[in-house]
This record gives sequence, structure tokens and C-alpha cells, in this order.
Amino acid sequence: MLIVISLAAMIYVLIGDRRGETLIIRVVLGLTWLVTMAAFIKTNLDLPYGCTMDFRYIVPTLLCGAGFIALAYDLLREKARTLRTVIVVSTVGFALSSLAFYLFTNG
Repeated sequence: MLIVISLAAMIYVLIGDRRGETLIIRVVLGLTWLVTMAAFIKTNLDLPYGCTMDFRYIVPTLLCGAGFIALAYDLLREKARTLRTVIVVSTVGFALSSLAFYLFTNG
């Protein structure tokens, strides 16, 4: 669910945000996401039988997704309280389920 939210937030921020103060942040996050995804896809096409652990190289996109979610959350101030609530509930739910998984599966 957070991946879908982060992709929607990325589209919303890149298309809908016209504030000059976030331009550098948007460009850096967008380019980082684009270059990382392009390199990941190219590696998978060039080396289709490589190790599946190569997924670790896509981790920087998590930071980009978090940044886009934060920017979208800020843009949605009073416009969409329900959407902001979905973002908060999803983020907190993911954090709590990750914590529970870590605590209860590592013995």
C-alpha cells in the first residue's frame, strides 16, 4: 500500500507542485528515483539470471518515496484530510508491523 501511495505522491508532487521552494528537492528526488530504477531495470535485462539479492540496489528509492510522501502530505494540508489520514495510518501501520515482525521472528 505504501508503494502505491509513494508512486501516487510522486506523480502528484512532480505534476501538481508549483512552489519554487521545493524545486530542488523535487528534482533531486525525481532524478535519484529515475536513475536508480533505470539502472535496476537495465541490470535485470542484461543479467536475467543474476542473483535475486541485486534488489538491494533499489533501496535508495525508499528514501525517494518517503520524500515524495512527505511533500504530498505537506501539499494536501487542508484539501484532503481523509487522504492525509490514509497516509498516516499506512505509515504507522507499516512501522508497527515491521517492528512486530522483527521482534517476534528473530527469537
